[in-house]
Amino acid sequence: MPGLWLTSLLSWPYLSDRMASFPRSTGHDVVFGSIIALIWGTAFFWDRLGRTLPLFQTLIRLAIALAIWSAVAALYGTIAYLLIAS
Repeated sequence: MPGLWLTSLLSWPYLSDRMASFPRSTGHDVVFGSIIALIWGTAFFWDRLGRTLPLFQTLIRLAIALAIWSAVAALYGTIAYLLIAS
C-alpha cells in the first residue's frame, strides 16, 4: 500500500501535464523508472528483505520516519512563522 502512494506521488509531475515546470529527458525517465522499480521491489519483497537484510529494512523504516518527522516539523515551523509574521 505505501508503495502505491509513493508511486502516485512520484508520478504526479508526469501525470499532471505540467511538463513546463518539470522538464523531462531520457535521464529523468531512467532515474524515475529506477525509483519506481525500487519502491515496488521493496513492497513486494518486504518480508524476504526483513529476513535476509534486516539492517536495510530498518534503515528504510528510519528514512520514512525521518521524512514524516521532517514534514511535521516543517508544517509547525510554517505555522509559527505565519503567526509571528502577520
